[in-house]
Amino acid sequence: MVSKDATMQHDATWVSIVTSMGVARVLFHRLSEVMLGLSLTMAFASAQSAPPLSLKQVYEEALSRTQSLAIQASRAEQADERVHQVSGSIFPKLSLIGGYSAIDRGSAGSLGPSVYSARVNLSQSLFKGPGDFAALRSVENDASSKAASTQNLRVSLYASVGQVYYDVLSAEHDLTNLRASLDLIEDRIKDLTSRAKIGRTRKSEVLASRSQALSLKALIQGATSKLKQTRDTFALTTGLSADTLLKEPQPDVPAKLGTVEEFLKLVENRPDLAAMKFDVAAADELVSVARAGHFPALSFDSNYYFTRSGTLSGSAWDIGGTLTVPLYSGGAVSALVRERSARQKELELTLALARRVAERDIRVAHEGVASGTRQLAALKESLDAAQQVYQEQKRDYRYGLSTNLDVIQALNAMQDTKRELDKTYFYTLASWSLLQAAVGNLPL
Repeated sequence: MVSKDATMQHDATWVSIVTSMGVARVLFHRLSEVMLGLSLTMAFASAQSAPPLSLKQVYEEALSRTQSLAIQASRAEQADERVHQVSGSIFPKLSLIGGYSAIDRGSAGSLGPSVYSARVNLSQSLFKGPGDFAALRSVENDASSKAASTQNLRVSLYASVGQVYYDVLSAEHDLTNLRASLDLIEDRIKDLTSRAKIGRTRKSEVLASRSQALSLKALIQGATSKLKQTRDTFALTTGLSADTLLKEPQPDVPAKLGTVEEFLKLVENRPDLAAMKFDVAAADELVSVARAGHFPALSFDSNYYFTRSGTLSGSAWDIGGTLTVPLYSGGAVSALVRERSARQKELELTLALARRVAERDIRVAHEGVASGTRQLAALKESLDAAQQVYQEQKRDYRYGLSTNLDVIQALNAMQDTKRELDKTYFYTLASWSLLQAAVGNLPL
């Protein structure tokens, strides 16, 4: 029999083992949690330590992420291959042809003589009116149109990226300005509260300042929401994360802006207009292709036989030509000519409308840059004056020469001017990007 002491010792041993395993399991899970937390912290720190991106870097990232550009590039490649297809129809065609057949005599299932041949065939279209070469010029113009459309996508993407880039920075600066205003008014509340305790300030002045602080907090909530919306638009446009850090831009608006007439002269450089011009030229060539249906067609055909059956088995080659003269087709060819002529007219009118829209875009963007530049100069002077007024009002308040309301009004005027200055600055930069895109320029 096992003694009681041995049993107790055995139980104690198992309890010790189980306890040790439980402690080890707990320690393992705790270590896993610590490692996971550390890895998340390092990942977050890595994301935050990523260097801010400039407009050029954001644009390059957007280029690599947009599917529209890849789709348009594929269309351009298809158009290039159609040029090779059409040009191939103009050249001679050389073929190796072989055939064999057996003829039924119609009696008792017997077979007649076999018919067979093996030959090399050379065929060449000599004349079909202006159709062949007009078709080739049409697909060449279409290929050029697709290439210009690809470039137009790059320019349009630059305009979109520039707009959201400066919108994000403008929203961030506006939020920063509002928080700075709140910090100033909260510092003032602390000062007024301490003065009110010793009877040097009325309680109503403290309440007025707190009311101002609450108004600023409401504005901050609105600015925070607007920044989030702008960030979401940025992510959608560029394909980057909404939390991507952006670099503060260097002033890149020219010190002296040219006249709007100088920019209007560059309207024909726009790739979208270039693409439309190629479309009009392609449509014009298709009219010539349709007219070719009225012309006779002449073709050349030659064969060299390795072997063949029949009465001509001894001859090694033959040569011939075919002349086809269209006499009547029910008016189908004329209808096709009229249809394609109408299509060409439609494209010409579309091009004229697009040119007018492009000129309007240039005028609007130019006015945005010009007016923004003028406002920036005036707002900088106004901000300097508002800052001096605020400092003077604070000093006068200490000596009892002005009221707290005067100080708050001076603070509001100073901060409102600062907000307007930043908004105008980024609006001017965005207008400059739009102006560059409006004349088909890619400054990056």
